[in-house]
This record gives sequence, C-alpha cells and structure tokens, in this order.
Amino acid sequence: MTSLDRGEAPTQMHPRSLLNPWGSRRWAWDLLISGAALAIFMKTVAFGWVYDDQMEVVRNTLVHSLQYIPDLFTATAWAGSGMETYLYRPLTAVTYAVNYQISALEPWSYHLVNVLLHAGCSMLVFRVGRSWNFPLAAAGLGALLFALHPVHVEVVAAVSGRKDLMATFFALAMVLGHRKAVARGGWRIALPLAAFASALFSKEVGLMALTLVAAQDWFLETDRRAFLRNQRVPSLYVAYLVVLLVFILVRNQVTGGFVVPETSFFDNPLTGAPTLVRLASSLVVVARGFLLLGVPIGLSPDYSFNAIPLVEGMGDPRIWGSLALFGVLAAGLVRAGRDNPVLKLATVWYLLAIFPTSNVVFAVGTIFAERLLFLPSVAFCLVAGFGLYNLRQRSIRFGESMVLVLLALAGVQTVRYSGVWEDDLSLFTWAVQQVPNSTKAHHKLGEEQLRAGQFGDALRSLKKAMEIAPDNEFAAVTLGQASQQIALLYARESGIRSTDPDILYLLGQMRRDEGDFEGARSAWEAAVELDPVHAEALGDLGALMVQEGDTTGGRRRLEESVRAKPGAAAPWLNLGRLHLARGENEEAAAALGRFVEVAGPQWQNEIRWARTVLGNLTRR
Repeated sequence: MTSLDRGEAPTQMHPRSLLNPWGSRRWAWDLLISGAALAIFMKTVAFGWVYDDQMEVVRNTLVHSLQYIPDLFTATAWAGSGMETYLYRPLTAVTYAVNYQISALEPWSYHLVNVLLHAGCSMLVFRVGRSWNFPLAAAGLGALLFALHPVHVEVVAAVSGRKDLMATFFALAMVLGHRKAVARGGWRIALPLAAFASALFSKEVGLMALTLVAAQDWFLETDRRAFLRNQRVPSLYVAYLVVLLVFILVRNQVTGGFVVPETSFFDNPLTGAPTLVRLASSLVVVARGFLLLGVPIGLSPDYSFNAIPLVEGMGDPRIWGSLALFGVLAAGLVRAGRDNPVLKLATVWYLLAIFPTSNVVFAVGTIFAERLLFLPSVAFCLVAGFGLYNLRQRSIRFGESMVLVLLALAGVQTVRYSGVWEDDLSLFTWAVQQVPNSTKAHHKLGEEQLRAGQFGDALRSLKKAMEIAPDNEFAAVTLGQASQQIALLYARESGIRSTDPDILYLLGQMRRDEGDFEGARSAWEAAVELDPVHAEALGDLGALMVQEGDTTGGRRRLEESVRAKPGAAAPWLNLGRLHLARGENEEAAAALGRFVEVAGPQWQNEIRWARTVLGNLTRR
C-alpha cells in the first residue's frame, strides 16, 4: 500500500533526487512546470492561422474593435464572420478583441496568449494534485506530463483552441477556489463563483466544473455530514446554480436554445445513426481517446468521416477491444480503489469531463477531436504522475530513468506534432497521412494546394475526397473551382503545356465536353505517356477509342484501366457494354457484375440497367 492508501502524510523524495532537486519547495515545481510548458510550445508563437482561426478571428469583424465587446455577449461565436451557429463563447471572443488591439491580424500575440494559458493550466493541475493530497513530486510529475503531453497540441497551437484553454483554466480555478471558500469563507467565496461564470462564458463545457466540484466534495470529504453542516456549502451550491441559470437564460436568448442542431454527416457520421450504432461507436471513440493519452501516436487535427468508421455490428473487433480495455480499468479501479477515494475521484473526473462530447446522449458537432481531451486529461495525467512517483519509490534508479524517458518521449512527440500546425498546408498534409480515409482532410488539403498553385496535387486530393464520399458537396465545389482555374491557366491561346498527368486528364475532359475529341485524345495520351497506370485517363481514352470504332485498342485501354484501379466504376461499365455489343455474354456479365459491386450512389440509373442486363443474360 502507498502512503496515500493508508491516509498517512505524503512522503517526499530525498532532497538530492534527480526528480526533486528542490526538496519541498513548491515554487520550484511551479517554475519547472511552467517553464516546460513555455519551452515546448514557444515556437508556436511564430505560426500562422490554421483551421477554425479564420472564422473565429480573421473574418470575425466583431473582434476587430473593442467597441463591439457588448455585442459579443449578444451574438453567437461566428456571427461576425457571417455564419450563425449554436456556439456561444463571448469571453473567449473578448480576449481575441484585446489581442486585435495589440497585433491586429498578426497572429503572434494570439499564439502567445495560448501558450501562457497552457502554462497557467499546467500550474493549476499541480495545485489540484496537491489538493488531492498527492505527494509534492507526484503532483509535480502529473502536472509536468500535462504540460508536455502531445495530445494538447491542438488546443495550444491553434488560436481557436483558446476556448478549451480558458474553460479548463477557470474550471480548475473553481475547483481550487471552492475548497478555500468552504474552509475560510469571506471574500474567497466570490472566487469560485467568478471562475464558474468565466468557464461557462468561455465554452459550454465549463458547465462540467460544477460536477467536478461536487465529485471532489463527495470523494475527498471523510465526514460528509459534518461537511454539509458547514453553512457555506449549501450557500455556495445555491450560488453556483444561480450562475448556471443566468448563463442558460442568456445563452438561450442568444442562440435560441440549448439543443445542438443537426450536424453535418461529414463532421460527425454519428448524426442520424441508429441508437445502438451510435452507442457502440461512441464507446470505441472514448476508448480511442483514452489510448491516445496513454500512447499519443497517430495524432490528427481531423477525425471526421470516414477517419473512424462506425461500428456496424458486434463482429467489429474494436468494440470487443474497447470493452476489454474498460473492463481491465474497472477491475483495477475496484481492486486499487477500495481504500483510495482519490483514484475514484480521478475516474469520475475523467468520465464527467468526457461525457458532454461523447455522443452518448445525442450526436454533437464532431465525432472526436483531441481538444476534447484537454479537461479530462487532468485526471489522467495526475494519476499517471502518481504512478510514476510510486515507480520511482520502489526502484530509485529504474524509476527515475523511466520517468525521464517517458517525459522526454512526450516532449519529442509534442515538438514533432506541433511543428505541423505552422500553416494549413503542412497541417492537412500531416492529416491525410494519419487518417487517409478522411474525406474532409483530403478536401482541406486540396483547398490549400489550390491556394498554393499546386494544381495537380490539388486535383488528386480533391478526387480522393470525392472517392471516399461521392456526395461530399463541399469537395465537389472546390473541385469545380480547381477545374476553372486550370482551364484559365492552360487555355489554348496561352500555349502553356502541363507535365502533370492529372492536369492533362482534366484538360482532356474539357476538350471532350467541348466536342474536341482529337484534343481530348491527345491530352489523355499525353497523360498515359507520363503515367502508364493513370486509371482515369486510360478509361476515358479507351471509351473514346471504342466510340471512334477502334474496339480492339479501346478494349486494351479499358482493361489496363481496371487493372490499375479495380475499384473504378466507369471502365467496368464501358467494358461490359463493349463485350455485350460484341456478343461476348460471359465477359459482359463479369464486367457488369463487377461494375455493380464497385459503383457508388451516383450511378443509380446505370446500376439498374446493368442489373436488368445481368438478369437477361442469366435467363439465356
């Protein structure tokens, strides 16, 4: 049993310990923790705008002047950008307005505030650990892990992550302030109330601060009856509920309600999913988030459709893996937590903090995002810090080595991952590597490549986005814009010739649509010469050759196309038609059958025709 299990006074590491060179000096741990947070993220101050920063700051005219501050409390989060949402984060927007007065739309001051807030949160995590009666070094190690953890990169490196930083900062301040207010009263009662209001008006998840306070009171108070007899306790909770009621009334007046409206399927594929599918998939997502905290590999700024496929049945191994994970954790909690209320508190803290965005009750704005782990990770990091402390206590040399290695690995991964948040191009280049099945990641990368003049790469990214989700209208619009820009750049009179097979393929499509079949054939042949396995160019070239009467050459090109990309529908359809016209019924049936297998919803008419033909061929 540890000293914490026995309820004894926490022991301290030897003053000469490598992990605690300052003995019991709390300020030194504050210095180490804040210094680590600042050092690991300071390079982000030089970064640009990424992801939602455009909507929250750059295009948001309401944060471009201090005179609009009153309006921020009567408008939704992106109203100044011309987009109404259900989001209400006025206090966060006020800080953007202050930043604008410092550096206008130069992002350095915004990033600096984020880094400072993260350092502040890390120091508050240290104090929460101490309030849980953790040994000084255990609390310090937990807060140090929090400061360095790679999963926090999104919250710190993206300016729009500030809402989570602020909500967490004020939630932790409320948790700490509540204990002091109960114990000492006086002016200190105002501190947790102000912190709760600030958390709520920073981001709606600040609501969970009240539940965290209640959980802490329940698990840490050994004599609950005596605790409740303290007149300050019910008075504080009544005051908290009044603050919450005021927030709800104000927010509902601005947004029109507290319910999350229908979310885009591409942002959250759990939208509209059957209840059992949503619950099973939510369990898998929660397990994935927990594993990312333990092993932060495969981090990504995007987890939208189809980065995390939904659980369609109990045959999915992910559901069994998730159940096994939580079963092991539950068994460990029962065994180790019988005499350890702090471990129970940490578990409840994590579950309460993750619950609002878990999609368990209803589908929220996203299926998953790393920023949603910021507040839950407080409990995870503190328990991990306590575990590292105990490891060190059992074996000094091995324990210290493990602690240093784990912290170093966390720091290296944070430095590596934070570097890709410099701009959207590098960010989404990373995203498609980590979640190659995300239609949104490919779409966003295509947009950035188009802005950078990388037209061929943009075409490939946008086509991949459409391949993953053929009904992705956003990607379709961007693909149309890319086509227009390429058409202007490579206009006939410009004399510019491309050496990119995807651009040549697109130009061939344009020539064909104009009725210039010779020009189309020339462009596609040039594309195939550059890329002999360019499936789309081979397929359209084959179809054109068949149309012009060269059935032998056309068949060869179509067969090369399906070999290069067996999942492409059009070449199989054209092969089936060709075989049918030549009376090759067996080959026609095989090709059309394959077409029906791979064709998406945009081929409904052709699928019906193919099935009719297949039925007729079967009856012959």
